[in-house]
Amino acid sequence: MRLRDGMTFEEAKKKIVAVWKKVKVKPSVDWSLIDDEEHEDVFDKIEQYWLGNDDKVLDFSVCWLFCYGNSGGIYEHFKPEIPLLWEKLFDIPYQSLIDFQTAMDKGIEIASPLDRYLHKRRDKYRTTPDKFTFIDKKIRDFILMAILYET
Repeated sequence: MRLRDGMTFEEAKKKIVAVWKKVKVKPSVDWSLIDDEEHEDVFDKIEQYWLGNDDKVLDFSVCWLFCYGNSGGIYEHFKPEIPLLWEKLFDIPYQSLIDFQTAMDKGIEIASPLDRYLHKRRDKYRTTPDKFTFIDKKIRDFILMAILYET
């Protein structure tokens, strides 16, 4: 997915790091629980999962960033920050991915955000992020795919 006009991949990465630093200083965050992997440093995660070049970001990385803002629980502190960051990075509204995920979950309220469509799909490709795409057999004709891929 393309970044906003004038935004480079490296500038976007700096903005993401700034958000992580801002959230990390909040004392109520238990950073020992920040992921299911053994205490992996969150900045290593940015290096590992924020992938792209020039003005484009891999679909996996778009999904990864979205999921941080949409997970709840121990990630709750990211909720207000990620949509604000998103608006700086992309033309496609954050709400579009929420709508997409809700449609893929068939409108069913799922108790754990981590069990929602994009979260599960992200986890499926965690070790092969370059193979991740928003398009799979189930959603090939889904209207939001046109929105996601037109920019």
